[in-house]
Amino acid sequence: MLKTAKDWTKEGLEELSNGNINGALEAFQKAYEADPNDWEPYCNIANVLASAGHNDDALVWFTRALQLNPEAAMIHYGIGNTCYNMKKFDQAVDAYKRALALGMEHQDLFFMIGMSYFQAEKLAEAVEFLDRCEETDIEAFFTKGLALARMGKIEEAKQVFEKVIEVVPAHADAHFNLGVAYAYLGNQTQAQSSLEKAIYFNPSHTLAKNTLQQLKNL
Repeated sequence: MLKTAKDWTKEGLEELSNGNINGALEAFQKAYEADPNDWEPYCNIANVLASAGHNDDALVWFTRALQLNPEAAMIHYGIGNTCYNMKKFDQAVDAYKRALALGMEHQDLFFMIGMSYFQAEKLAEAVEFLDRCEETDIEAFFTKGLALARMGKIEEAKQVFEKVIEVVPAHADAHFNLGVAYAYLGNQTQAQSSLEKAIYFNPSHTLAKNTLQQLKNL
């Protein structure tokens, strides 16, 4: 009995989960050969290529997938990830928002939109989407704190960094940024204490060491 495109796609995903990239690509290729009108194999090949850093090639395969199904949110999400990897953050936002408009709603999407805006220095927009992530998503919450700090909302940023530390006490970068926030707010004692904690949890934290020394020289 001949395998269908869906059979090959399933096999490819299994190979991928087992870490067999070449086996996965071979299976996905057989999938689109079995049914050239099935968009999923093209999308899967694109995702594998993107994960391996072959971003330009990935976009070619995503484009083929889009030609077959322009309404597939997963394709737009994959394009967004690829553009993000290429540091094309505005294009990444456009792709992610198309995925959102097509009904995709999950933490990873909100996070990636927020991160794309953050990298593009569109900080208010970054905070809007990072706010939609769970507070247990520490990376999203921490990045929100960075965005608030860059916007000059130091007190709000300080509160975010404090919450990050409540969840992850050994988060050296949160201690560092909390120290910087305290310094901006004129509390040198708390600033030094936070910077010392950053160095304690990450002895090679050069920024914390330099900032602490600057404070001591004041």
